[in-house]
Amino acid sequence: MKQAEFTREIEAYCVKYMGLTNEIARTDVRLLRKQHLARQSGIFISWTGTVRSISTTQGGKATIRITVDKSACSKTSFTLEIDRSHRNYQLFSSATEGKSRISLTGKILVDKSYDFFDEDSLTEKGSMTAPEFMIEVISAKIMDAS
Repeated sequence: MKQAEFTREIEAYCVKYMGLTNEIARTDVRLLRKQHLARQSGIFISWTGTVRSISTTQGGKATIRITVDKSACSKTSFTLEIDRSHRNYQLFSSATEGKSRISLTGKILVDKSYDFFDEDSLTEKGSMTAPEFMIEVISAKIMDAS
């Protein structure tokens, strides 16, 4: 799955969604996007993005949000949760929120209920305009730590 194609499709569905005037029609667009996403593998290789935020729980489990595309209508993000034993845990300690560019290889987690891929927004509008897809990271590289 190529980053430019994926984010272009997310943007196209966002434009369709925002161009509609009622929630029933908007939900229909979300269901069409789900059908489209179901045809994707979910595997991504060397996608780049910007580390948006890093937070940890009291026990040290980290949640990292990475923006992989920001366009006129939508902002697509990946969210990953890793514990201290994960091979990339220390890598993220050198990242600067809002600045560090990162290259990721992994897969988008599947949750067939609403969006086919596991998407963490609280509202339908959030899902369509600022989707946060949950991922599993195979490898990551901080391209800069400025």
